[in-house]
Amino acid sequence: MSSGRLGPYQSATLIVKNLSACLPAYAELLGTTVIAQGQVNDELANGLNQPALLGRAVVTLAAADGSPLLRLIECVDAAWREPFRQHGWMALEIAVGDVYALRKAGIPDYFRVIGEPQALALSDNIHAMQVAGKNGEVLYLTQVKGPVPPFELPVITEQSGPLFISVLCAGSRARSVEFYQQLHQGKHALCFDTYVGVLNRTYDKPDSHQYPLATLQFNGDSLIEIDEVAEAKPANASLSTGIICISWHVQTLPADSLLWGVSQGPDGEYLELLPLVESA
Repeated sequence: MSSGRLGPYQSATLIVKNLSACLPAYAELLGTTVIAQGQVNDELANGLNQPALLGRAVVTLAAADGSPLLRLIECVDAAWREPFRQHGWMALEIAVGDVYALRKAGIPDYFRVIGEPQALALSDNIHAMQVAGKNGEVLYLTQVKGPVPPFELPVITEQSGPLFISVLCAGSRARSVEFYQQLHQGKHALCFDTYVGVLNRTYDKPDSHQYPLATLQFNGDSLIEIDEVAEAKPANASLSTGIICISWHVQTLPADSLLWGVSQGPDGEYLELLPLVESA
C-alpha cells in the first residue's frame, strides 16, 4: 500500500441541471442508491467559490457495493461544459464487476458511449468502456480482472464499486505532478507518453498521436491520472456542469498551505480533504 497521505477516495461532486433526470440513469447503469440528501451549506459553497450554490439541492449516491460514489448538486442555471475541452477534472474511473455485461444490458439514454468495452493496452487484466453524461461528466467504467503491477487496483464482483481514479486535464504535467506529489508525500509519479483514444477523437488527432500522462498511486487501491492536454482551455471560474470537486480521505494533516476542507489545484480543479475515520 502507498505510504503517503491521500486515499482512498470518498466521492466526486458533480453539478447537474436536473436531479430527477440523472438519478434514475445512474441507478440503472451502476446500481446506485441515495444515501443522503439535503442542501448545500455555506462551507461547501464558499469552498467551491460558488456562493450561488448555497441552498441548492444535493444528493449523495452510493455504488452497488455500498461505497459512497457521487455527490450531485442541482443547479439549473449552470453553463454546460463540453467534455475534454477545459482544464480541471476530466473523468471519473469507477470500478465495475463486468463491463461487458453492463454494455449488453443497455446504456440509459442519459449516457452516450464514447468508447466501447475493450482490454487496455496496459494489461489484459483491465477492460474498460467510456461514457459521457448529459451534464458533461465522463465516466471510465473499468473492470479489473487481476493484478496489474505496479498499480494497486480494486477487483470487485458487484455491479459497481468505488471511484478509484480521478483523471485531471492539465496544462502542465510537470506542474500538476509536483503539486500532487507534495500533497500526497508518498510514492513518486510514473510519467509516460501514450495513446488516448477519446482525446485523439476529440481533437482530431491521428492514432499515432500520444499525450504526456502521469499516474500517482494513493492509498486504498486508488490513483490520480494526470493528462497534459495543451489544446484544452484554462479552467473557467464561472459555474458549469460536470465534475467540480474530488474528495479524498487523508491519512495525516495536510501541509500548512492546504487545510481540511475544499482547496484548489493548479488547473482550477477543486479537491476536498477529509480526515480518515478508521472503522472499529
